[in-house]
Amino acid sequence: MRSSRARVEWLPDGSYLSFIADSAEKAKNSYRLRHGLAKITNLPGFYVRAVDYKVTDRGDGEEIITLVTNITNPEEIPAAELAAAYHERWEAELVFDELKTHQRGQGMILRSRKPELVEQEIWGLLLTHYGIRHLMREAADRAELDPDRMSFIRALRVVRRQVSGQAAFPPRRLAKATREAIEEIAERPNPARRERTCPRAVKRTQHTAFPMKRRGQKNIEHDSPPTIRLFHPAA
Repeated sequence: MRSSRARVEWLPDGSYLSFIADSAEKAKNSYRLRHGLAKITNLPGFYVRAVDYKVTDRGDGEEIITLVTNITNPEEIPAAELAAAYHERWEAELVFDELKTHQRGQGMILRSRKPELVEQEIWGLLLTHYGIRHLMREAADRAELDPDRMSFIRALRVVRRQVSGQAAFPPRRLAKATREAIEEIAERPNPARRERTCPRAVKRTQHTAFPMKRRGQKNIEHDSPPTIRLFHPAA
């Protein structure tokens, strides 16, 4: 499916409802849509909420960025908060690194040979990661810090030490082991992250409009959060 980018309704917070139509149905009805004989919202699909905004103090301040979410009610989270938090979505790459490099271990592969056992093993890895992340959130609440300040590697080592030392077994000792793990994770938070941006660049220039990354090129550090301005064509 591909977004039609059709603005169905403007919402009070500056975002708008849009509609994503089934691409196959959209292609079959392209003539009727082009000539106004049909409405895209009458095709199979679903509604989303979109936010158009600009970041005025980070490089090209004229670029319009569009964020699309399935949270269609602006009262759940306003458009300005969605735009401000969007950059944290890229931290999903850190989760992949935590799972594949640190938790599973470098060079290790799944041991199972059958599909159903592979699925079981993957679920085990995901549940373990969720459990460690839950302890990190508890530690962050205890220290009254952002969860980003908690170190996954430190938390992983703490949990491994607790389990290998049999501190969590028998089950009646689990509560004490959990409490000690949370306290130890909270003792040494990471330094506060700096606001930074990475200029768009690629290692090769073939078939791309982006510039080539130069030797020694580093991220740009900023002293304050980005300034975000919602884009409204009627404003």
